[in-house]
Amino acid sequence: MKKLLFVASVIALSIFSFITFARPASAATTNLILNPSFETSTNGQPANWSQGGWGTNTSAFSYSSSTAHTGSMSATVNVSNYVSGDAKWYADPVSITPSAAYTYSDYYISNVATRVVAAFTDASNVTSYVELPAVAASSSWALYSTDFVAPSTAKSVVIYHLLDKNGSLTIDDVSLSLTVAPTPPPVTSNLVPNPSLETSSNGAMPNGWQHDKWGTNTSTFAYIKTDGHSGTRSAKVTISKYVSGDAKWYFTPITNISDGKQYAFSVWYKTNTQPRTVVMYTDASGNDQYMTIARPLPAANSSTTWTNFSTTFYLPQGATSATVFMLISSNGWLQVDDYSIIAQAPVGYSRPIVSLTFDDGLASTYNNGLPILKQYGFVSTQYLVSGLLNTSGYMTTAMAAAFKTQGSELGSHTVTHPILTTLSSTKLTQELSNSQSTLRSLFGTDVAIDFATPSGEYNQTVLNSIKKYYQSHRSVDVGYNSKDDFDPYNIRVQNIQLSTTPAEVSSWVAQAIKDKTWLVIVYHGVDNGGDAYSVTPTNFATEMSALQSTGVSVQTISQALAEIKAQL
Repeated sequence: MKKLLFVASVIALSIFSFITFARPASAATTNLILNPSFETSTNGQPANWSQGGWGTNTSAFSYSSSTAHTGSMSATVNVSNYVSGDAKWYADPVSITPSAAYTYSDYYISNVATRVVAAFTDASNVTSYVELPAVAASSSWALYSTDFVAPSTAKSVVIYHLLDKNGSLTIDDVSLSLTVAPTPPPVTSNLVPNPSLETSSNGAMPNGWQHDKWGTNTSTFAYIKTDGHSGTRSAKVTISKYVSGDAKWYFTPITNISDGKQYAFSVWYKTNTQPRTVVMYTDASGNDQYMTIARPLPAANSSTTWTNFSTTFYLPQGATSATVFMLISSNGWLQVDDYSIIAQAPVGYSRPIVSLTFDDGLASTYNNGLPILKQYGFVSTQYLVSGLLNTSGYMTTAMAAAFKTQGSELGSHTVTHPILTTLSSTKLTQELSNSQSTLRSLFGTDVAIDFATPSGEYNQTVLNSIKKYYQSHRSVDVGYNSKDDFDPYNIRVQNIQLSTTPAEVSSWVAQAIKDKTWLVIVYHGVDNGGDAYSVTPTNFATEMSALQSTGVSVQTISQALAEIKAQL
C-alpha cells in the first residue's frame, strides 16, 4: 500500500461535513460492502478483503472464528515495534455517486484509539484521502458510525479502519450505504418579518431591520440591492480597525414566540471571517439577556458563495421577545439574507439524561463539590487543565484521582487553557495531544477521551484537530442535545454563573425531562469566593438535592454518549 497522503486529507477536511454517532446501518439503504461480516472465505482469507500497511512496524493479520460480532468470523490486525505507518484490513473499492451522502459503520474491539480514513479515486485514477472522525478504544464490541459526502469528482472509495500504534484492532459487520435523508419537519410559518430583506419603505433600510455595533472598531453597514441569496437584496456589515466589540444586522425583536420552546434558526450568508450567532431575548423583568448558540463554520468559498447555516435554540422560561444576531467581532465583513425562525418540537431520546461537568480542575471542586456529589450518588466529568495540576488553587493528582475512584470521568481541557482559535497549528496540536498524553500517564489510558474547549472558543480548524484525539467536544454554546440536532463535536450546555439560581437549574432539568433530551451543565469552582463562574456550596447542594428528587439519570459525558449513539 502507498503511504496515505495525510497532508491532502487535512486540506480536504474543510470540504466535507461529518456527523459521528450517525444513525445505525439499519436506517440506511443497501450495504455496498461485499462480504461485510467476513463469513465467506477463499483459500483461508475473507473474500473481497485485503490487508495492507506501510511504514516501520511489525504487523500481524488474523482471520479468526475466536470472536465475532455476528456470525462466526472477524478480522484482526496487531501492531508491535511501532515506529511509523499503519496497518489495516480493507474491503474492495466501492463505486459511488459524486457529491452523494454516505453512511459508513463497523463494529470493532480495540485496546487503543484507532483512525478511519476514506480514500477517494477519481476518473483519472488520482486518489485523495480524507480523515474521518477518530475511534476511541473499546474492550467490547462497539459501534462506529459516521456520515460523509463524496467529492464531486469521486468514482470509488475504500474505507480504511486502521491501526497506527502498538495495539490490536478487530472489526466485523462493516457497512457502507447511501445515507437516508431524515424526514423533513412539516413546514410552518417563518416568524421573521421581511426575512429576505426585499421590502423597504424608504429604500435605505429594510423594513423591520436594524443594525448596531459596540466596542472599539470602525463599522460600516450597507443595504445591498443587487446581490441576494433570493431576490436581489441583502445586508452587509464591514469592520476595520478592530480592537473590541462587535457589529451586526438584526431583525426587530419578535413577540409571537413562546418561552420554553425549541426553534429552528436558519440564515444564508457570505463572509471572509468567523461569524457568531447570539439570541437576544427580553426576560420577564424586561431585561435584555444574551445567549450564545452554535456558530457557523464557513467553508473556503464562503466569501464568494452563499452558504446556509442552521441550528436550533430554546427560548428560556419567562422570555417575552427575541431576535438573533449573526455578528462579527473581528476585521472583515459579513453579508446575510433569508433569515428563518420556525417552531420545531425536539426529537427526544428514550429517556432524559443529565451530565454534570466541571471545567479547569479547581481545588474547590474537590474540597466542596466532591462531598456533595458523593452525598447524592452522582458522577461527573472533570475537564482538567493538565499543566495546572498540583499548582495553587487547582487539584493535586491525588484529588483528581479521587474523582476517578468515585466513578467520575476525567476529560481534557488543554495544557495551559489558551484560546485555541489564536494558536498556530503546532501549538494547537501540543495543547490537544500533550494534555491527553499527560493525563493518561497520570491516571490511565481510559481517561481524556472527551474534550472541552477553554472559554468555548472554536472554529473549523480547531474542531478538525480535536477529532484526531477525542470522541467529543463540549462547547459552552447554550442549548439541549436532542436527536434532531445532535453533534458530538458541539455538545451544548447550560452555563452556571454566580447569579444562576437553583430554581433556574431546576427549570433546565424539567425541560430536559419534558422533552427527553440530554442536559449538560457546566460548573467551575464550588466556593464562596464570588467568582462570576462559581457556585456556592449551599446552592450546589440545593441543586443536587432537587436533581436527585426527579429521579433523572445522571451520567458522565462518555456514558451519555454511549447511550445516545445507539439511538441515532
